[in-house]
Amino acid sequence: MTDFTWGPFSDFSSTAFGADSIEASHVETLGEASYYHIDIAPEIATGTADYIVVGESMRILIFNCVWNVPRTFHVMDNGWIRFNFSLDIDIDMEIGEMETQHMDIPSWRIIHLPEGSKSVENIPQGTATRWVTICFRADRLEELCGIKMENLPSPLGSLSGEIDDLGIYKSFELNTRLVALTADMMNTSLKGGIRLSYMLTKATELTLLALDYVINQPADEDVAVVLSCKDRGLIQKAHEYIKDNLAEALTVQKLSTMIGLNRNKLFYGFKSEYGMSISEYIQSLRLEEGFRLITETTDNILDISLSVGYQHQCNFSTAIKTRYGVTPSQLRAQSKK
Repeated sequence: MTDFTWGPFSDFSSTAFGADSIEASHVETLGEASYYHIDIAPEIATGTADYIVVGESMRILIFNCVWNVPRTFHVMDNGWIRFNFSLDIDIDMEIGEMETQHMDIPSWRIIHLPEGSKSVENIPQGTATRWVTICFRADRLEELCGIKMENLPSPLGSLSGEIDDLGIYKSFELNTRLVALTADMMNTSLKGGIRLSYMLTKATELTLLALDYVINQPADEDVAVVLSCKDRGLIQKAHEYIKDNLAEALTVQKLSTMIGLNRNKLFYGFKSEYGMSISEYIQSLRLEEGFRLITETTDNILDISLSVGYQHQCNFSTAIKTRYGVTPSQLRAQSKK
């Protein structure tokens, strides 16, 4: 199967419907935006599709149909940031090497796959697909919301820097406003240039409300990261290095440079693989080793604190008391009993 990409209409029509050439039943142009409406052939699906190309940095896809045959899409995002808002959905998504994601309830999601990675999306026969997908290049998204990527919260903030090297998947519940806007885009009766202008306005509003949700929701670092076997090997290398070098002043950036893996991918990938952040893991190991040295050796507390990466004994003592409820001296006295 030909890979689906967010290219011109000709690429979209051939890869979305498995035909060499599907003509749009209506075409409209407004400035840098071109709108294509398709009445899908009944042997494929009952319903319509709309595809809007906005220059080189924005795409809008609207499916409002029931598939009469099963469909499989091999989607190559190639660095595009994808917002998908689904009112009706029943799909299995294989995203890189992540576990297959099954979606069958109204929801919206942010997806970003690095260059060369793809998602395989399987839709069963008879499935209703009613969704709006809006794709952006990073600079267009920054321009739209007036906020730099690095200043956005997870998962979008994780795409700052070497954006094309990090793959993410994050799903959210649809609130009533997002449901209403998505339905408006699918069901509008407007025609011609007014329809295109309306679609662009609603797509902007939909995206901004989604961004507002991400910005103002409680902090959440639970971001699914797309990792290759090579990525996992490098993350394991960082994991082993931390265990063997607790006395070092370790940072994510230092580990990233040392092992040759993008900082964001290391940060989110480590938490995905080991269930805690790098800083949490370092802290936990240091305190566990400190506990062992206090209870099993006669080394003085200052030397122990230095050996596990604490430059000041008072900070080490505070951390031990917070973790174990007693000071290092009390801990040692208890161990002797």
